[in-house]
Amino acid sequence: MEEIIQGFDIELNDAMQSEKLADVNIILFDANRDGFMDISPETRKVIIKTTLQKSYASLKKDFKLKNSKIILGTRVEPRVINDKIILKSVFSLKDKTYVKHLVINSIEGVEAKEVSQAAPTDRYFSVKARFGILIEGQTNGLQTYEESIILIKAANENEAEERANVLLPESEKPYLGSEKRFVWFRFEEVLNVTGYMDIPRIEPDLEGTEVYYEWKKRKLPPENTWVWEYTKEHD
Repeated sequence: MEEIIQGFDIELNDAMQSEKLADVNIILFDANRDGFMDISPETRKVIIKTTLQKSYASLKKDFKLKNSKIILGTRVEPRVINDKIILKSVFSLKDKTYVKHLVINSIEGVEAKEVSQAAPTDRYFSVKARFGILIEGQTNGLQTYEESIILIKAANENEAEERANVLLPESEKPYLGSEKRFVWFRFEEVLNVTGYMDIPRIEPDLEGTEVYYEWKKRKLPPENTWVWEYTKEHD
């Protein structure tokens, strides 16, 4: 519960009883994606659209929202909603199944806390790495790939490269793109490791943070085609 208001100068007990208005961004739950790999992109589109519309309708009904704004998405696929909600109600909002996440932007009459940096520093190296961008169903033509510069915490360049070769493949989790096809940024190799920076130790940890990327094109390698048969459809 406390994480909801951690950026503001108000006690939890006071917040849970407060009638003050909070300006809130609400990220709606869009679909249970278990089994999405087995159904076609067209079917995924229908499921996501229907789920988002139901989520938005439930949100407006349960919290009697009349002035909500869609700040990300459309009326057909509403994804992020902004509105002013009584602070004590935000705590029950957090537990709704149709809410994926929420962020309080401001609270009426409550100051935001100042963020102070700790004195100790960590050493980070800039690691340049290449990722192939695999798109479900793409079997020919040019493939987009990405060259990224990523911060890796280490004592020296050799350790930075070793840590990158372990850390970066762990980020290889396909996500659903705008066309409802899965996209996979597959780590290929470390290209270069350059000088370090001493950065004040802060939360969250910066390790693995991408600070620059560039997209390029190349002929699609056969090993990067990504196709399969859809084994079932949504009932």
